Amino acid sequence: MNSFTDTFILEANRVHSSQYTNSSNTSIWTNAVNDGIELNEGDRVQLHSAFVSDLGAEDATIEFRGKVIQDEVVLQKTILTQPEANASLNYPNYYGLAVADNASQTFKQITDNRVLFGTEYYKNANGEYYFTLPLEYGNIYSDGRNAGWLEGPEMTITNTSFTAANGKGAVTLPPLETKRLKTDWTDVQLPVFTTENGNTVSSNPNFVQIANDNSRYTLYRLRSCERELVISTPILARDPAAQRYLRIKDIVDFEVAKGFNSPQNIASQFTEEMTKSTLSELKQYEWDDTEKRMRSKRLSTKINSPTYKLFECATPEKFSYDNAASFFAYNAYQYSNLSPTPTEALVHYAAQYEIIGKKRPNFYDTGAEMMDKIDDGSGINPDAPPGETLFSLLESANPNSANGLGQLDTDFTYITIGTNLEYNASNLELIKDFFDSQDNYPELFDIEGYDTLYTTETDGIAEWFDDYGEKISQDTHRLFHINPYENDEMPYVLNGDSDNMTEDRQRHFGSDNYHNRLNASGQANTPYKDYSSFPFFVKYKPAYKDSKDVDGILYDEETGRGMWGGFAIRVPTTYGSTDKSLFTNIGFLAQIPKGYTKEVGSKKYLTYGSNRHIGFDKHFNSYGNATICLFNGLNTKYGWSQDRRTVVRNADFNMTEQYNSNWYNQVYIGATSPLFNFDDSKSRFFFSDLHTNEVIDTPANTSLTGLPDDAGTKVYKFNKSLGYKNFTPTMAPYSVSMTYPTATVDDITYSNKHAYIVAEKVYDSLSGIFLTNFGIDRDNWNNSFWGICGFDYDDLNLTGGNTQQRITTNNTSGLSSITTNADVLPSAQLGFSSIAQGAPSYLPQLNTLKTVITGAQNANANPGPPYLNYLKIILELQVPTQVEATSAQIVAKDLPTKTLRPYYTIRSDIIGDSNFFGGKNEPSVMPVIAVLDKMNQYGDFFYSGGAGQITFTITQKKTITEVKTQICDPSGEPAILSPNSCVMYKIIKNNNANLNVIGDIIAQEQKKK
Repeated sequence: MNSFTDTFILEANRVHSSQYTNSSNTSIWTNAVNDGIELNEGDRVQLHSAFVSDLGAEDATIEFRGKVIQDEVVLQKTILTQPEANASLNYPNYYGLAVADNASQTFKQITDNRVLFGTEYYKNANGEYYFTLPLEYGNIYSDGRNAGWLEGPEMTITNTSFTAANGKGAVTLPPLETKRLKTDWTDVQLPVFTTENGNTVSSNPNFVQIANDNSRYTLYRLRSCERELVISTPILARDPAAQRYLRIKDIVDFEVAKGFNSPQNIASQFTEEMTKSTLSELKQYEWDDTEKRMRSKRLSTKINSPTYKLFECATPEKFSYDNAASFFAYNAYQYSNLSPTPTEALVHYAAQYEIIGKKRPNFYDTGAEMMDKIDDGSGINPDAPPGETLFSLLESANPNSANGLGQLDTDFTYITIGTNLEYNASNLELIKDFFDSQDNYPELFDIEGYDTLYTTETDGIAEWFDDYGEKISQDTHRLFHINPYENDEMPYVLNGDSDNMTEDRQRHFGSDNYHNRLNASGQANTPYKDYSSFPFFVKYKPAYKDSKDVDGILYDEETGRGMWGGFAIRVPTTYGSTDKSLFTNIGFLAQIPKGYTKEVGSKKYLTYGSNRHIGFDKHFNSYGNATICLFNGLNTKYGWSQDRRTVVRNADFNMTEQYNSNWYNQVYIGATSPLFNFDDSKSRFFFSDLHTNEVIDTPANTSLTGLPDDAGTKVYKFNKSLGYKNFTPTMAPYSVSMTYPTATVDDITYSNKHAYIVAEKVYDSLSGIFLTNFGIDRDNWNNSFWGICGFDYDDLNLTGGNTQQRITTNNTSGLSSITTNADVLPSAQLGFSSIAQGAPSYLPQLNTLKTVITGAQNANANPGPPYLNYLKIILELQVPTQVEATSAQIVAKDLPTKTLRPYYTIRSDIIGDSNFFGGKNEPSVMPVIAVLDKMNQYGDFFYSGGAGQITFTITQKKTITEVKTQICDPSGEPAILSPNSCVMYKIIKNNNANLNVIGDIIAQEQKKK
């Protein structure tokens, strides 16, 4: 008997199955088999071909499964709430009490296609839409005069009296140079300027303020801000810096499509979500008492996106001299004349500080938390009035008793400084966090090259501190602030409730030197006195930073044991005691600079031998705590234009003149056009444009028909010129004769930078965002959206650094949170320099500082140097220069992961035994008949077929009337597919039919014979 085989092809097409309409599970289906097929023992079954439907299955696509890769992510978002009392306000779109809180939000079941991260906002100190702090009020002179563009407050360090009529007081008395961090402040000389009377002054006055150097200032919000007098909350502490602020946080949350996506499609989805806009209206409201209804007028269109938003800002009418006079009690010569009862003027003034910016956010956060939570043993009072300070030196902290009664020679040796703080883990950890933040700001310790109290003199020549002791450095010291006088010489924090001005803890710790005219005794403070704090450096030993023994070990100078965290030692509560049971307070080691001592006979006494506040000084002018406040850009409440042709004004609903500048109480901050894109040449994803770039702007009087062709082009600027399109009191005076913004000498017009703009500094950004928290653990990172897109964990989760570092493409070194700036490259250097008239010179040389003189002063017959008449020349010409800009990029380190599942397993009940081992305990119980790799794809299908398939032999007879098919991932879980898959099975049946019938018959007949 001969045998042969019959081959059958069995189509299992999901389109023809009963499950085709089921879109929730596209990986399993059942097909009927006509009249059935009988399989006998020895028959063979294998996969003939498979066509797995997966939309987007192309070689250049990236796969997201929608698979959960982390159980949860916790991020913080600043939430504003308004009490119900606000509902009755006449100003429903803005005014009322706003209470802010950084609420933790928990996101569950994070999938690989989920994009989730935290953001923060910053404003660049570029000379626009902010003022530097401290500042007492914005309109320096009468609202009725168009004077703000021409005149500026006197910011001289010799401003010892306060006369409102001549503008003194708008800017407070700045700290002495010995108290200022040099990188934060700028001293400006204005050779010629105009006074409030229109007189020309050429006395070279020194204007001192926080530097307008394009630094990034992270935004903060008042925790509680009453914008209008509706709740009647008592106005107590009159010290804006002492209020409680929180860093503004936001969240971006969306998903990209599951399945296969092209890189360009992923980039497009991401960018669209980041720039998704919401439009609303700015309306002016007015209550019509006659008709008993609210009336409104549309003023402007507002647009917000997840990365570019409106934030509250100060306005000229509310940040005014009159309101400041009420808030700071200019006319109250006794504390007893103050009252906590809120008035409209008090409320309006306090609300102007709702949004501020901090240059060193981690330094501020940890310092403020330390001062708010540290405990001197009397307990923490969360409702303590702002400005109350517990952290002080002990009265018994005089060091070096060998010199007698705390006397010491100025040899700068280390001595023990004791405090009133209990030596416990809670207090120590708060101090440690503050000290750790200082690792990110090395400039805090850079005191070389300018006058500080940590210098001394020999033969009248200032010499370095290290000639007499250890040099101040980031590796050897940590920073505190310390009061300039003993506490009983410091004024109380001005408070509407006189009961809050009775104890030393309620006296100033540092001061912004507001002109409240009250001294420590509550009397008029004349002459004016500088109460700002000093920097104070204590010894730090990094080798012991992990030492945290709080169980009684005393400091051993020889071994270093007993120094908690590398900075704290135990000191007795009673000075000079040797009783170990009394060593229960925190102390430090410090060198005492000469400026902190006073001479008595032949000895030097510590001037803080008795109680004196120490810690972190929250004041805006304290060392390292540079601060700005947002401003709406208008000159006085009328919004005068520089040419006196327009004001911000309209008629109210009764056709009465009304100035509505107060309704323009927000400014835009963030990134207008953030970009997440894919570079085809590098095959990598990247971020760019996380900042709003400086552009080529237009003169204030430019008409639409005269608009330059390059207007709006992104640029970075050197020696920036501001023009007259927005005003801020920080930059006044704008018109300085012969200096800015243009001047004419011998009929030639020259452009110059603004006097307060830092020369030759890159100005490239108005504001921007930080990407701060991605929430994904390192162990889960590679399976997350970011890992699939090729970003390494360390690419985006930056450690160390600070918010000020400039970056270049592929180099974020020194930056603490992800953002961008213009990519300043060597290839652009030729455009850095300019000729005197302003055109680029395109020369490979440094830009030069020029002085423009008259022809008469430079006659050819005069062989000597020209005579410089300061009233007729441009003394310092620093020509504005603009270079076309592109954003630096944050580029992924790796190529994106194209697929997470390199193969499918095809399962079927057409065979009975499972000989496949792998995957996890999947829900499917059907055996694997084939493995389909993803090497072959076309259109929206992966396909396989031909030779090389595994053959299965039937071991038990059965009849097939239907076939169930399932496509699974390598894990064994059902695959997520498109609905049009098809599998072809090949059945090889043995056929034992007799093909030699005649021969068999003949053979049988022969046997019969």
